[in-house]
Amino acid sequence: MQNISGVLTHLLFPNAPPWFINLYGEDKEANYEMPGYAAGLIRVDIALGTHLHSKGFHASPIVFGAIPSIHSSMAVMTFFFISYYARWTLVKIAAFLFVATQWWATIYLEHHWRIDLFIGLIYALFWFTIVRNISFGLSRVDENFIKSRLKFNFEKGSTMGMRVFRNTRLQRSFDPLE
Repeated sequence: MQNISGVLTHLLFPNAPPWFINLYGEDKEANYEMPGYAAGLIRVDIALGTHLHSKGFHASPIVFGAIPSIHSSMAVMTFFFISYYARWTLVKIAAFLFVATQWWATIYLEHHWRIDLFIGLIYALFWFTIVRNISFGLSRVDENFIKSRLKFNFEKGSTMGMRVFRNTRLQRSFDPLE
């Protein structure tokens, strides 16, 4: 729902990214016939000898989708889920560093303004709050998980990591109740 609401915002309230202003200036009229632009990622294409980013961004149907930054909202949502479920502080710090790196990269590569990232954070906060607090959201999933564990139902009372590493020393690493 977060990404759908983000794309709907892009379509209803189009906003130019920094690269558009740098290429065309502030007075250029926005036109959806214009191709997208890879901006700072062109340097990566040059370094690797590919056209992966250039071709991908030129084919983008939403050129004026700066606000909200879905880069930001997805990174922040990942941080929220990891912070909600992770036991280890180091994992939470790594998730925070992922968000900070993502934000730095989107600004450095001229894909978003700072306000885009902040609004993406607000979208993530809103949708995480909804998912966490609705009656069939995370609290219900957690409750069903714990009930299944207490009934020794390994199929419904285990995480993917617990199932993959079943009967090994790593199984406990993926157990949120340990």
